Amino acid sequence: MKVPSLYNHVNGIVDLRDAVALHTYEQFDTALRDAAIGRSGDDALMAAALAARRFAHEHPGLYPLLMRPVGEAFSGPGQRIIDLLMAIMSAYCLSDSDALHAIRGLRSIMHGFVDIERSGGFGLPLDLDESYKRLVTVFIQGLRRNEVIGGTGGVG
Repeated sequence: MKVPSLYNHVNGIVDLRDAVALHTYEQFDTALRDAAIGRSGDDALMAAALAARRFAHEHPGLYPLLMRPVGEAFSGPGQRIIDLLMAIMSAYCLSDSDALHAIRGLRSIMHGFVDIERSGGFGLPLDLDESYKRLVTVFIQGLRRNEVIGGTGGVG
């Protein structure tokens, strides 16, 4: 009797890594959607940001795969994440390009905080949950004031 081989199902290690990364993007998309559903504006944005951090804690081995560039194979779940965040950003009356800049900023905030946190870089005895919420709140306040750097969108 022959033992089943993983490589009967994938074409090597690269395909295996891609399949795991694709699955991770799909799980991340689901986590953000579940958190944001039924919410809008500030509440939806905060819920999505909290869900992203929670995902990182619950899936420490998979989370770094979200830092990979989104290639053609990942365009489905990657685009769904962007579409969700664009829908959330619509509450801030930004142009599409300003909303995309804001999404990049949000991604940097979320992943930067998580990366520092995961590496033990926050050594002071302060509540990390509170620090994260305050950081996202300041970002939201900037959006509400249409303070997108170099931005032209929004209502004035």
